[in-house]
Amino acid sequence: MANETQTIKPMTHGTTNGVNGANEILSEYLEKRSDLHERMTKDPSGKSVIEWYDGEASLYDDQFDHANFIYHKDTAKAINDFVKDKNAKILDFAAGSGKIGVLLKGYGFSNMDALDGSVGMLELAEKKGIYKKYIACMVGPEKIPQIEDATYDALSCGGSVAKGHLTYSTIQTMLRTVKPGGYVVFSCAGWNFQFKEFSREKLEACFEDLKKRDLCTFVEERASYHIGEEPGFIFILRRGNAVLNGH
Repeated sequence: MANETQTIKPMTHGTTNGVNGANEILSEYLEKRSDLHERMTKDPSGKSVIEWYDGEASLYDDQFDHANFIYHKDTAKAINDFVKDKNAKILDFAAGSGKIGVLLKGYGFSNMDALDGSVGMLELAEKKGIYKKYIACMVGPEKIPQIEDATYDALSCGGSVAKGHLTYSTIQTMLRTVKPGGYVVFSCAGWNFQFKEFSREKLEACFEDLKKRDLCTFVEERASYHIGEEPGFIFILRRGNAVLNGH
């Protein structure tokens, strides 16, 4: 948790007409995002965040494309850049209502599963008909009971490695679902780096540990945006050969 005396910088909000529309009226979703932000910073368990997504799933899905989110586009593009087999089996990790899945389908991918902690969001994703399997599960550093190790050729995770969502320890969880040689692509908003447990140093130490254990190699980092002008980053990892035993 951040120190109680720490000044928390607010997340940058997008606007309905893009990065230059600072004086435009924010969408209903963006107004409610302040509540999500508060839950993210105050509830390390993530339970209240899931409650927000369950309660606001329809609003989220309706307003997402008008709120100037960018990370999902860059995450999907990175998957397309590195995964050449359009029949590859892909896990959309923290898939939400399926925004990345829609983009991956547009790139020609069709063998995708969705995992998310919010049942409400998965119900919306299911209506889109883009995934083969829908897995409702809260995840941490442990093995996901519903998924065998080395099941997928690639994994996408857009925007959810974040305060109040997924910690860096879940990167190992992502990797264990992917076959050796497969790719894990995830995005992270720069806003998160202000928190001690989400610092750049912590992330780099996590990558170094995973590399030493032959769980992955670091492939690439891409500069991106999360929402509006808020900096974001795309990280591409390639699964190593090590086997994770136990749970």
